[in-house]
Amino acid sequence: MGPVQMLFLFVLPFVCFKVFFLVVVPTCFFVAPCFPDISAAIRTHLSNLGPIKKTKKLCKSSQSPLSSWFSTASPSTFEFEEEDSGEDEKEHVYKLGREAFASSERQLTGQQKIETAQVKEAGVQTDSSLPTVQKSLKKSVTEPVLFEEEASLLEEVVAGNLPIHAIEKNATDFETAVRVRRKAFDKQLHANFSVASTTNSFFDGLPYQDFDYKRVYGTCCELVVGYVPIPVGFAGPVKVNDENVFFPMATTEGCLVASTNRGCKAIMESQGCLSYVVSDGMTRAPCIRFPCAGMAVECKIWLEQEDTFELLSEQFNSTSRYGRLQSVKVAIAGRNLYLRFKCLSGDAMGMNMVSKGTEKALEVIKAHFSEMEVVSLSGNYCSDKKPSAVNWIEGRGKTVVAEAVISGDVVEKVLKTNVASMVDCNIQKNLVGSIMAGSLGGFNAHAANIVAAIFIATGQDAAQVVESSHCITLLEPANNGRDLRISVTLPCVEVGTVGGGTVLPAQSSCLRAMGIDPQNSPAPGQNSRKLATLIGASVLAGELSLLAALTAGHLVKAHMQYNRSVSNLNLYDLQRPRSASQGLPPKFPPPSCTPTHD
Repeated sequence: MGPVQMLFLFVLPFVCFKVFFLVVVPTCFFVAPCFPDISAAIRTHLSNLGPIKKTKKLCKSSQSPLSSWFSTASPSTFEFEEEDSGEDEKEHVYKLGREAFASSERQLTGQQKIETAQVKEAGVQTDSSLPTVQKSLKKSVTEPVLFEEEASLLEEVVAGNLPIHAIEKNATDFETAVRVRRKAFDKQLHANFSVASTTNSFFDGLPYQDFDYKRVYGTCCELVVGYVPIPVGFAGPVKVNDENVFFPMATTEGCLVASTNRGCKAIMESQGCLSYVVSDGMTRAPCIRFPCAGMAVECKIWLEQEDTFELLSEQFNSTSRYGRLQSVKVAIAGRNLYLRFKCLSGDAMGMNMVSKGTEKALEVIKAHFSEMEVVSLSGNYCSDKKPSAVNWIEGRGKTVVAEAVISGDVVEKVLKTNVASMVDCNIQKNLVGSIMAGSLGGFNAHAANIVAAIFIATGQDAAQVVESSHCITLLEPANNGRDLRISVTLPCVEVGTVGGGTVLPAQSSCLRAMGIDPQNSPAPGQNSRKLATLIGASVLAGELSLLAALTAGHLVKAHMQYNRSVSNLNLYDLQRPRSASQGLPPKFPPPSCTPTHD
């Protein structure tokens, strides 16, 4: 062996060893912290993996921030012996790749900075018939890169072999189904609006990660593609029935939480308020039909007998542990009967419960009147999610009354007005004005604002704000005119603390913040009744503050400060000068009147 060969044999390994420790190791040391979750997760999982039958590509897109990482890694890192390791281990690799990808996307998104919009670069859309995908200043959502399993599901959906609503049944987890459905809908939206597929996704601003979809599937929503984050503000504290509470309010209307909070402060400084549930019962009113009006009359008389109610009640109550029939109100129209079943429903809002019991009761009526026909389980005499006189008069859900006496000093210092002006404003606006409008249940300033915000925050059925916000607000002087007495009456507050949206973590947290534990009710119905009383108190605070603002003339000033967004207005409109007469109809000279002589 010559000297040159000896040199290469002994010196070259030493040089390589030095280069490895002086160059490669420090490089990894400084680069690895950029992806700590990825590095740790992949090292841990790869060390524990058994042999896999064949190599899988964890990430198929060159656009992914992980693609460069995978491309520089050693091929042996992802290649294993040709042995059958089972489907569970294969899926484990897929899950690892998805978790690592999601972690890196969240990390990179958090490092991005919001760029300032350049006014000169903003254009005005000229064709409103072809909506475009808006490019936001900051992409809050990184659209998913599909893995092998997900790409296969997407192909099946696009080909029409897999219904888009059934992806969950074929996917390994719920978030996978959401990712695939987003891609499928995005393809369809680009085709519908003739937008190039290379442009941004229609779902750029709609998040989908970090959500517990198993609580949604089969309970709250179908065809899920993500979720809409809504700001939640807290108003309070305020003393309600000798307990200090806060009101979580989910809203995008600026000034609403601030105004309600001012009302809470005024109530708090006036020894608090009292709120009561005076009646409780959810209703369902089927429409049944008979061959003639005479048979309808006969059935009505039979239904109104005491023995009949006991028979119906026994069958109705057998369908639920908590549903207890309270009454059956019968209305007749020709040969049709409308039966308004009313029942207690524990802590549930009760629509499903009363519907199930009503079906059972109808079987009893059918046994006595074989020619009876059930036209509809809901005949709109309930009345659900519609303004109606029967709800306003008879009530539905919980009927709530809340009252407070606000001291005159607080009216002046906190509300910036006086007792006499507030009483007069309420009469002329909420009472006379609502009568002039032919309002039904709308004898208030803005009860729906507060009811809707708390409904959304606590997982209630938002559509039931229609009747739940029926309210009459009354103001009168107290203590010889020195103080102000205010009350609100809401005859149909339809709420529950179990089922529906209350099972979601965020909504459940808001309930707990109000002192209500959805998982632990002291007695059946007590939690839902407490929620109804707190909603009544929150409406009281909101009405008090808005009436004060209207009386003092502060409404526009407050909304210009807290509820005026210009981020999505036409930039051309914001820049051009405005004259005092802009937007007004053209002025015409007064008509000339030529005198005539007889």
